Amino acid sequence: MAVDAVIVGLGNPGPRYSMTRHNIGFLALDILARELGFSFQTHSRYKAEMAEATWSGKNIVLLKPQTFMNLSGESVRALFEKRPDLREKPLIVLHDEVDVAFGKVRVKLGGGDAGHNGLKSLRACLGNGEFYRVRMGVGKPPADSPLELADWVLQNFPKSDEQTLRDTITRSLDTTEALLTQDLNAALTVATRQ
Repeated sequence: MAVDAVIVGLGNPGPRYSMTRHNIGFLALDILARELGFSFQTHSRYKAEMAEATWSGKNIVLLKPQTFMNLSGESVRALFEKRPDLREKPLIVLHDEVDVAFGKVRVKLGGGDAGHNGLKSLRACLGNGEFYRVRMGVGKPPADSPLELADWVLQNFPKSDEQTLRDTITRSLDTTEALLTQDLNAALTVATRQ
């Protein structure tokens, strides 16, 4: 099967992190898997959970690195080393973004890592940052919060945020689908729609 794109969700493995802000990339891919009826399989050679599926007529490889966030790029590099044909395909990365307000979604091609260690690892392992980023806003701690940013992203989403979280993930998947089936401009329109 010819692959049209590789989609990577960023997060940390294990139940301790499953519902944290830093894991919104994993959460999005898990919801996509439920909607499309496929499941992830563990692939130790890629240090990742992986699936291949068809979405809106496009054949995709989905990857959830199991290396912990700071080493996410190792999984993508291992995949590309074993399957070099995938290196030429569009790479779409879904991740949390503290510089975007909670509930908002942004999308771009390339750019810096803005202190995000998962993106930093990807850039280092791939040798460039020229991949699509679906940036799911998780915001920053309130001004009166004692939490540092690193602790904030490792906190679970509170129950009161559940609906906004669902809406954010839905919009991020719609944005990703627009990237797959149309182009960046279409994805930008979808991402900013209310």
